[in-house]
Amino acid sequence: MSFSGHIKLPQLKMHEITDPIDRDRNIGCKRLDLSDYNEVVEFMFKTYSFSEPVSLALSPTLQEVNEVLELGTKSCLESNTSIAAYDNNSGELIAVVLSEFNQLDSIDLNSFGEYGRKMFQIVVDLNRQGLPDHIRRSKFLTLVAGSVRPEYSKQGVTTKLAERSKLVAMEFGCEYITVECTSLYSQAVCRKLGYTLLHEIKYLDYSDEATGEKWYASIREPHRSIQLFALKVKRPLNISPRL
Repeated sequence: MSFSGHIKLPQLKMHEITDPIDRDRNIGCKRLDLSDYNEVVEFMFKTYSFSEPVSLALSPTLQEVNEVLELGTKSCLESNTSIAAYDNNSGELIAVVLSEFNQLDSIDLNSFGEYGRKMFQIVVDLNRQGLPDHIRRSKFLTLVAGSVRPEYSKQGVTTKLAERSKLVAMEFGCEYITVECTSLYSQAVCRKLGYTLLHEIKYLDYSDEATGEKWYASIREPHRSIQLFALKVKRPLNISPRL
C-alpha cells in the first residue's frame, strides 16, 4: 500500500509542545503523566465514554467502562506522550489527547471482559488488515483517544492538540503517527490535518468470527465505520530524536 500522508513543518523548538493553545482565551497545554491519572480518568469518563460510538453500541455497564478506561489511561500516561489543554485561570482540563507507542502486538484480548474484548478486537483487526509493513516495522505513535468538554466543542481545541502531538512524535523520533477513528467527526479531523486513510471496516459488516454476532448492528448515525489513518512525520533539523 502506498503512503502519501506528509506535511512539511517549520522548524520548531521543543518548548513549543507546552506553549499556549489559545492565548486570547488563556488556554494552556501540558504534558500528562501518571500524577494526572485520577483527573484524566474522571475527565474521560464524563466526556468520552458515553459519547464514543463503539462503546455506546456495546451498551456496557459503568463498571465495564471504568475498568477499560483505567487500563487504557494508565498505559498512555506511562508513555509520557499524552497532552491536555487546560484553563490557565481555573486549572481545569478542557481537552485531552491520549497517545502511546503502538502496543497492539502485546494486547491480550483474553485479559479483558466481554466489553473490553469487543472494544479492542475491531481495533486489532483494523490494524492487522490495514497497517502497512513499513509502518509496522517503524517507531510510531498512536493517538488512542481524544475528548473535550462540551462547552468547548467545535472550537478547534482538540484539533490543535492533535496537531501538537506531531511535536511529541518528533521528540521521540517517531516516523509515523497512526489513529483509529471510530466516529465521523474524528475522521474529518484527520483528513483536515493531512492524514492518509489506510483501511476501513464498516460497522454493519463486522461480526464475531466465532459466533457470527454483529456487535455493532445498533451503531448510531452518522457513524458508519472505523477508519485507520496515518501521517508521516518529518522531523525539523533542530529537533533530535529522544533517546
